[in-house]
Amino acid sequence: MTQFFKYLTIAGASTLLLLFSSCSKKQERHEAIETSLSVQNHAGSRHNISADEQSFFLRLSAPKAWTLSLKGDASSWLSLDVKQGEASPSYSVIVKVKQNTSKSERVALITLHSGAEDKTITLVQSAEGVSISPNSGLTSSQAADAQRIEIPALRNTKQDLFIVHRTQDGTVNYSLEYSLERYHPRWVAFVFDNTTAAERWKTRTNAWRWDPQVPSQYSTIDFFRNSGYSRGHMVASSDRYYSKDANEQTFYYTNMSPQRQEHNGGVWARLEDMVQKWGRRASFRETLYVVKGGTIDDAQIEPRRLGGKMVIPKYYYMALVVKKPNGEYHGLAFWTEHRNYAQTFPLRSLTISIDELERRTGIDFFPNLADDIETQVEAEQPENNWSGI
Repeated sequence: MTQFFKYLTIAGASTLLLLFSSCSKKQERHEAIETSLSVQNHAGSRHNISADEQSFFLRLSAPKAWTLSLKGDASSWLSLDVKQGEASPSYSVIVKVKQNTSKSERVALITLHSGAEDKTITLVQSAEGVSISPNSGLTSSQAADAQRIEIPALRNTKQDLFIVHRTQDGTVNYSLEYSLERYHPRWVAFVFDNTTAAERWKTRTNAWRWDPQVPSQYSTIDFFRNSGYSRGHMVASSDRYYSKDANEQTFYYTNMSPQRQEHNGGVWARLEDMVQKWGRRASFRETLYVVKGGTIDDAQIEPRRLGGKMVIPKYYYMALVVKKPNGEYHGLAFWTEHRNYAQTFPLRSLTISIDELERRTGIDFFPNLADDIETQVEAEQPENNWSGI
């Protein structure tokens, strides 16, 4: 998705992800879904957007067949790619907004109708020349870091921390957005380039500790013991061998996800190994941009919370963009269920486009790429651009 990206979620309890077609019959049965509308990155029902032309997601869930309607003349400048659907705990709708060239703000009311309930969200687009910073609330250093190519669009709520870890020489090691409400990273992001792809320190440090950038009251250190889940690195220890402190930082608990070991040490490890081979092959990349995560929204987590607080994802994903030595860009994404896969399971079967991954997660990946490049790489299928799959 290009330019400014925001999304909405209607919270609900379910075990079905509508856009993932291989769910079992058992998975297709879900509990009653409450119809409630909230803006994930702003409290309340009013949402401000800039005057720019832009696209973003609405994410909704509904207990019965649903429709979306626009009030007033909003249809002249705002469009929805889907306006109706069947009952679902999680569905993404693309909203496209034209540039506002007038000197007045304009307002759109989008109403969800499902059964006897209606829920309305208000979008207010600024007048021309009135700027809205998508990174308000960040320090100047954080705002600059948020413009790095690998960084997804930030949510910017009080419950979401944007964290950048640097090594002693100032190199950005990796970044993440951490949910204080869900005790889990929403995503982690890093790059392989000629500096970070080096293997000067190939010893696993096991430097387990709480993240010094997050208050200790949110510590998850004691959640994993005897839980039946492993401490699954999002940035793998083996992703970061270029220095000792780079490897040590991968052992922060904010970088951990509760994974079943058969997934963590199985298909996930196979994917990580493939990405590392791409990242460390200078003939393959000038820079490889990597985003990883586990799903943490209500419809995409397991019923149990580790320690009563830390969510357990139902799905894990990776989003990759490579800048080739010849200047070309290519994109690829992976999507896995949180389960055991046969060792011979073809990894190519887990590939999807980044556009599809955005629709499933509600996250805008690589918004800092030039719009034409972003559009191209996010629509791509793997084809012949990624060796080994």
